[in-house]
Amino acid sequence: MEEKLKLMQVLEPIQAFVSISALILAGIWTYRLYIKNRLDRPKIRISDMYFETHRFNDSSNYIRIKVIIENIGLIIFKGKFAKLRLRQVFPLEENFSIVLYKGYDQMTESETRIEWPMLFSRKWEFSKKKPLRIEPNENHELLADFIIPSEIKTIEIYFYFENYQKCLIKETKKIGWSTTKIFNIKETYAK
Repeated sequence: MEEKLKLMQVLEPIQAFVSISALILAGIWTYRLYIKNRLDRPKIRISDMYFETHRFNDSSNYIRIKVIIENIGLIIFKGKFAKLRLRQVFPLEENFSIVLYKGYDQMTESETRIEWPMLFSRKWEFSKKKPLRIEPNENHELLADFIIPSEIKTIEIYFYFENYQKCLIKETKKIGWSTTKIFNIKETYAK
């Protein structure tokens, strides 16, 4: 009986050490999985941009743009700000026509995109108290309507969604997700 008591006295600290070690290892594993793999951060995908157009009359077209935002992360996404820009590609404005007639690219090496002339811009601003909330594995649609001159045949659409949670950490407004697409306008008369 006395041997059992001595054995238990020796094993109790070993059991406590093993338990504490297991907790520490579990904490390290959780840290690596959750923090290092950024599972605590929002992850969205701008899964698609749909474009619909109808001709109102000889001088104007109606355009509806639908942007689908998908939460592919493990936490609720809280969005505060998004913007959409509509730019004219064709027909070329006069200053772009001159560049084209010269037959060469006048952009510098550090420029990666042509800045087409801005037509219109839309923005969505949600409050801090009531941000746009998207649950994990769910999506949300943002719609924007435009009336543009019918002579415009090709447009560039730029969409940006701010990463509000990361902007709180970095104290900057330029962190987020964006996409750009170019669409040719096919004219169908509105019914």
